[in-house]
Amino acid sequence: MHSLMNDVSDMYNERLLEYADKQEIFDIKTINGQYTLDNIASCLFGVET
Repeated sequence: MHSLMNDVSDMYNERLLEYADKQEIFDIKTINGQYTLDNIASCLFGVET
């Protein structure tokens, strides 16, 4: 389960770095919601998003 969460965390970090590189404004609530849902889906259902 930790490896699944690490994979999702890596995708989350990459996405945040993309926003930082572009100096783009984004909605952190939406990004965190997607991160949480991705973790739940990957851990409970084995689904990659």
